[in-house]
Amino acid sequence: MSEGGRSMSEIREKIHELFGVKEPHELPAAMMAVVNDSTKLSAICAKYKYIFPDTAHDYLRDYFQENQADRSNLMQDYTPQSICQIVAEITGKRQLIADLCAGTGSLTLEAWRRNPDSEFICYELSSAAVPFLCFNLAVRNVSAWVVHGDLLTDEVQAVYRVHDGTVTEVEGFPRDKVDAVITNPPYSLKWSGAHDIRFGSYSVPPKKAADYAFVLIGLDMLKDDGIMSAILPHGVLFRGNTEADIRKELLCDHRVSAVIGLPRALFAATDIPVQISVFAPSDDGVFFLDASELFEKHPKQNVMLPEHVQEVISICRLRQNVERKSHLASWEELQEHDGNLNIPRYVDTFVPEPLPDMHEVLSSLIQNAEEIKRSKQELNKSIQQLVADDPMYLNDELKGLFAKWASV
Repeated sequence: MSEGGRSMSEIREKIHELFGVKEPHELPAAMMAVVNDSTKLSAICAKYKYIFPDTAHDYLRDYFQENQADRSNLMQDYTPQSICQIVAEITGKRQLIADLCAGTGSLTLEAWRRNPDSEFICYELSSAAVPFLCFNLAVRNVSAWVVHGDLLTDEVQAVYRVHDGTVTEVEGFPRDKVDAVITNPPYSLKWSGAHDIRFGSYSVPPKKAADYAFVLIGLDMLKDDGIMSAILPHGVLFRGNTEADIRKELLCDHRVSAVIGLPRALFAATDIPVQISVFAPSDDGVFFLDASELFEKHPKQNVMLPEHVQEVISICRLRQNVERKSHLASWEELQEHDGNLNIPRYVDTFVPEPLPDMHEVLSSLIQNAEEIKRSKQELNKSIQQLVADDPMYLNDELKGLFAKWASV
């Protein structure tokens, strides 16, 4: 069952019928052919909205995650609705927003719902995902540029302008600084580890994990007063070597605003917990929120309900200490921890067990002792009545010892 309440088999059947395919591997090409034909695109968009009138939900994301996602090579895990909502609320109403590693566009769509006047630059590497992304934007009349290319190498294969429900291939896209960056990049992706001018004066992230490469590229796109929300694994908060250097450099520049820990198993393809790192100018320190217990447990994939999402947003807006939930760490406190941003260092979620009632404990001990004594006496009584063929094994001396043991 998808988050939108429809079964995956129903979603798959409807989408295949809509684009005239029988197998999932046929869909990206068929969808791209529709995207490139304005007449067909208009007709298919109308049919899609008739079949899936709830455009607030990304059914194409559900389909792609189930049938197209490349978990092995591209580390594709598509963002659940609840996380999209949190990121959109943190980002706020911004005019020009860049979505790095956009996938089918779930983060963009959630941000657009809060401000339909926003424009987006959506970067996506996967050739299979680009048609889904273009169609998702067109069917909702989102104004955007879709950049098909490798963000890490800055190599661009194609650019599509999505506007007023049409998709046109164009030569370029705005390179101006953006008001906000949102991203759910592939976690700990191996990459070249090469220095990039977009990193500025920051250290180069390690080859074994490109997490901070995506972060630094995103920060390079931002205006001075811009905000970036990045969904990342917890490891970036405490891993050592050059990643530790980058954390310290970001903290020194007061560019880390908040860290929000989320529940485990929210994603379809992995049960690891993730966190949202918020990068924005900050004067008062870094705000830490542990939301790891705010979820409803499901057999395969846990769910953050609307009330959980609202609690996260409300606490973040207050930016105040809440017992066992959040803590605003000063810059001095962060220095004491040597730039380690691991949430448990700042938010103590320990709940002490209540002290036992001593009257109940002693009464229970007395009752246990009396039961043991009765059992020993009953066993001794049985021993005294036994007769052994060989007196070596049960004589008067042994019976006396049993009687003494029973009286202790």
